[in-house]
Amino acid sequence: IIIKQWYQRRVRGRQPRPHWMRGLPSRLTLSNVEQHLPDVITRLLGLSDDVKPRKYSTMENILAQEIRDEEAEWTDYDADELVVKFRIADSIFENLLTETIAVFSAIKHSILAILILLLTLNSNY
Repeated sequence: IIIKQWYQRRVRGRQPRPHWMRGLPSRLTLSNVEQHLPDVITRLLGLSDDVKPRKYSTMENILAQEIRDEEAEWTDYDADELVVKFRIADSIFENLLTETIAVFSAIKHSILAILILLLTLNSNY
């Protein structure tokens, strides 16, 4: 259906041929398009033998080399792992200190309460 619609638009409007239609006969019929369509698709997907390898620009080569050089930094998680370990250790230590201070404060308040009770008992005698 898509091919028929495109064919009808192409025949009526006489549009210029797109680059991907290289190799198709200049006189297009529906049977010609259907016959050459597999060849065009294999050429566009780079699966045919007559496709030349693409030449890369200097900028693309430089970027590719930088990516290869920096890939080790991206995949090396040792530094990040160490930071996370230290943060966890600091958090645990802070929690332990907070709990210890709370226990000592409770003990201090208990001792003060006992001392106050003892002082009031001694002053009564």
